[in-house]
Amino acid sequence: MSEVVYRNRSGFWKEVAISYSAVNEKGVTIKHREQYVVEALDFIQAQTRITKEMECANRKINVESIKTPKFGEICFNESLNCDDWWKVKVQVSEDVEVKSRKGGTKIKTKLRTREHLIQAASDAAARAAIHDDVYKGSTEDWEIIGVNKTKFLGVLEKEKHLDNLAEERAKKEQKDADLKK
Repeated sequence: MSEVVYRNRSGFWKEVAISYSAVNEKGVTIKHREQYVVEALDFIQAQTRITKEMECANRKINVESIKTPKFGEICFNESLNCDDWWKVKVQVSEDVEVKSRKGGTKIKTKLRTREHLIQAASDAAARAAIHDDVYKGSTEDWEIIGVNKTKFLGVLEKEKHLDNLAEERAKKEQKDADLKK
């Protein structure tokens, strides 16, 4: 069994929901709805990138919504053996100096919540990625308070295309298979 390798990437991300119509094998038109994460500085750039990316598949898409997510960092599974995405909420306690009205200072503990998007095969694998990769060696006190599977079908990074990601995955799997022989 090969070791899972993660790549962390911070950036400006947007959650984008699209819809399109397609005719199934029975001739019935069905409306599909899909969600992606797009690396973009603003809403216009996100809309432009997802439209360009998805319309190259010979279909007219509608961008239904774009929103800024709470996560700023994505943890990619470089083993490329999974397509599932998990939002992991982590509560971090920080000691903060607070000035009192009497002129003194005291230390208060503040709890902050951070979200991370993790590419993993299961919630246990997402938890392991947080523990073994994201917060490994951290001196902060932290605790995982939630793990939820998302409906994201992919993450569109800057300078990458969704079709290229599938090709890269196939090449990586072939390379791994060749190494095992």
